[in-house]
Amino acid sequence: MTTAEPSGRGVYSPKIRDQSLVRKFIAQNGSGYTAIAITKGDSFVDPDEGSLNLAVYFQDVTTEFPPTPPGTQIVSVGASLITKVDTGHYYFEIGPPNTAFRGLLTMAWTYTIDGTAFTYMDYAQILNQMPLYESLRDQEKSVIEQVTWMLGDLFDSTEGGPNLIEPFQTHYDYERLAQAQRRAVTRTNYIGFPVTHWGVGPNTEQVPSQFEGLLVLGTYLEVIRHLVASYTEIPLFQGANVTFTDRRDYAQRWQSVFSQDWPEYVTYVKMAKRKLLQLGRGALLVGGGVYGGNALGIFQAGTYASQVRSWRFYPAAPAISWGATNHGGGFPGGL
Repeated sequence: MTTAEPSGRGVYSPKIRDQSLVRKFIAQNGSGYTAIAITKGDSFVDPDEGSLNLAVYFQDVTTEFPPTPPGTQIVSVGASLITKVDTGHYYFEIGPPNTAFRGLLTMAWTYTIDGTAFTYMDYAQILNQMPLYESLRDQEKSVIEQVTWMLGDLFDSTEGGPNLIEPFQTHYDYERLAQAQRRAVTRTNYIGFPVTHWGVGPNTEQVPSQFEGLLVLGTYLEVIRHLVASYTEIPLFQGANVTFTDRRDYAQRWQSVFSQDWPEYVTYVKMAKRKLLQLGRGALLVGGGVYGGNALGIFQAGTYASQVRSWRFYPAAPAISWGATNHGGGFPGGL
């Protein structure tokens, strides 16, 4: 009897058919965006002339009978209305009135390269108004998006990310992360020397671009602090004969993650701030002056501190004549 080995041809990940989508947050009545970077191998390239197009669809999920995905088309633009930042880099701002209502946005980029057609899909969700996030600089918004990706694979939520997104009373979005970024910068200012005075948002001193990586790590850790604090007040259901998901130890778990990463972050900040002390390069006086190594130099080992003090406070002190004495001269008074 021959037994056939399983081929695995009929086994595949269900994600091939369906999976959650990564959606950016856009503030209600705010200015969102969609962007694309086109590459060919390891180089950025522009699409064929006139082939770049963008279509944006809005799906109002707040109605009793939401439209069939992707929803109603609200934007259709060609290359002439799309902003080019650099070779292969394009973006389009999606602002009012296209963000006036809560809902989902589906953005479809289409283009061709050497005659071959390509499609790139981008997704966003319009939630709360986010005044602080809307006022941030581009670098600060980029930090928030990066931190979101760092926490994007947590699975105790519908679309990925911390469970804190789900409860009715929570407001975990870009606005909350912007507030966490402010606290992260404040802590960074007072770690190590020199003390800095950076800030987040308008009318503040911007964190230097070379510290952006640190700002990402600091904001990430500040968000973890926020998770620890937020999971502190989960009640214990006693005497209730019901089945429920127990998340009361989430605070302890996140605290463990924080305790592991925080010491490294403090070390990184202190190392990075050394550059601000301007101690990265030393200086060496090769020759000449009081330290000259020639025979006429007046510097004598072991006497420099005395000489400096004498010259500064006692101009007539014998230390002034030391060099002359060493070369055949004498002190005043025949000493």
